[in-house]
Amino acid sequence: MLDQINAERNVGRWGTLNRTFHLSLYAACGNQRLLGLIEAHHNAADRYVRILLSNLDYRIRSQAEHRDLLAACSHRDGKNTVSVLRRHLREGSDTLVNAIEGGGLSRKS
Repeated sequence: MLDQINAERNVGRWGTLNRTFHLSLYAACGNQRLLGLIEAHHNAADRYVRILLSNLDYRIRSQAEHRDLLAACSHRDGKNTVSVLRRHLREGSDTLVNAIEGGGLSRKS
């Protein structure tokens, strides 16, 4: 999945691929209600994810964080996985908010 995200040139697909990556990791919880809520959140945030990835050159950083998250999951280290995920979500949110507040978005969004 991460290689597919790297190879994708269509910005419109990045949000979908990001959502698919995250939901594939979360699926192991087996809680369909929780998964539905997470998917709804991803759907609502899609435009912001695309802005973050395309306008702010965040894609390389996000992919590195995805690899860290996948490694933590592979090691079945729940505590580290939660820490990596929190950092990934927080840093993406902070980067986007700072760009909006600072007027750092280009017109290509």
